[in-house]
Amino acid sequence: MALWGNKENRERKKRKLGAKVLIYGLEGTGKTRFALGFPNSAYIDTETGAGFYDNDGIAENATEMINLISYREYEKALAEIIKNNEDLGFTTLVTDSVSKIRENMEEVVMTVEEARARRDGKQVEDTNISQRSWGRIKYLSGKHQNMKITLSSKGVIVLDIAQAKPISDEQRKARQDYFSTHVGYDPVMSKQAKFDYDLILYMYAEASLEEADKVVYKALVIKDRINRLPQGTVIDNPTFEMWADKILPKGKKDQGVVRELDFVHENEEDKEYYEQTGDETASPLNERMNKLVKHLKANDKETLEAFAKEWQAISKKKLPLWTKEEIAKGELVYAKYSKGQNVGE
Repeated sequence: MALWGNKENRERKKRKLGAKVLIYGLEGTGKTRFALGFPNSAYIDTETGAGFYDNDGIAENATEMINLISYREYEKALAEIIKNNEDLGFTTLVTDSVSKIRENMEEVVMTVEEARARRDGKQVEDTNISQRSWGRIKYLSGKHQNMKITLSSKGVIVLDIAQAKPISDEQRKARQDYFSTHVGYDPVMSKQAKFDYDLILYMYAEASLEEADKVVYKALVIKDRINRLPQGTVIDNPTFEMWADKILPKGKKDQGVVRELDFVHENEEDKEYYEQTGDETASPLNERMNKLVKHLKANDKETLEAFAKEWQAISKKKLPLWTKEEIAKGELVYAKYSKGQNVGE
C-alpha cells in the first residue's frame, strides 16, 4: 500500500498516539512515585521496589504489576501487550527500570564470554565483552525500543525509568549537549535511546526549606515535545496531572492521520533485505581483518607485510580490547589495504 497520495492522509482526524516518557535520576528521587501516578498501567518492576507502595495506596493506578529482570521475559511481555492490548486495555506501560534490563543483558553476555575463555584456556580475569557482543546488546536494546514505539503508535503511553550515571569532565567537553552542560548525569541505557522520547525529566531531591527532615522531589525538563513546559523548567513534586490534558486522548487536538506502526516487523523485513543485498563493511572489524589477512597470505605477501606493520603500530592489545579511537584507525588501515583486493571472494 502506498504511504503517500491517499485521500485520508489529507483529512484531519484524531491521532491515536501514546506519549513516550523517560524519567531518570539517582536513588531516592521520586521516580517510582511519579510513575505510579500514570493511569491504568501495566507496571514492569525489575527492581522489586514498586510493590512496597501497595500498602500505602500509592500504587492503585498500577492495574497489573509483574516482576522480571530477564531481557527475554521483558521482550515476551512487550510482545504480549502489543498483540493483546485491545483486550487488556492498558493505558500506560511502565518499565522500572530499563537500566536493570540493560544490566541483565550485559551480565548474560559477560557470563558467556567468560565461559568461552575457560573453554579456550584463557584467563577469565582478562575477559571483556567482545565487539560482536556489544553489537548484539545494541541490537537487542534497539529492538526493545522499537517494540515500545510500536505500542506508542497504538495509543499506549510508554514510561521508562532509568538510573543515572555521572558524566565525566572529558565527556562534557567533547559533547556539549544539554545532558552534559546542565545536568551532569546520563541515563543508564542505550546511548541512542534518548532520541526516542517525547518527554525527558531528570529527577532529583533537595532538603525542604519549610520542614526539617523532609525533602522536595524536583524534576528538570530536559525535553518536552508535548509542549507543556520549556526546556530547563524546574518542577517541585512533579505529577502526571501536569501533562494529563496533553497526553490523554481526550485532551489531544486534531493532529492528522497516523499510520499504525509495527517497527519490529518492519525491522525484520529490513533485516531480510539487508541479508539479501549484503554489506561486507558492516561485519565486525576483526572478521574483515581476518579475511583480508587470509586473502593477502594467498595472493600478495608483500602487501601483507605492509598491512601487518601498520596494523601492529595501532596497538599491541588484542582487537576486542581496542579503544574507539584505535578501532577508527584500524578501519582506515583496513580500508587502505582491502581496496581492490576482492576480499569477499
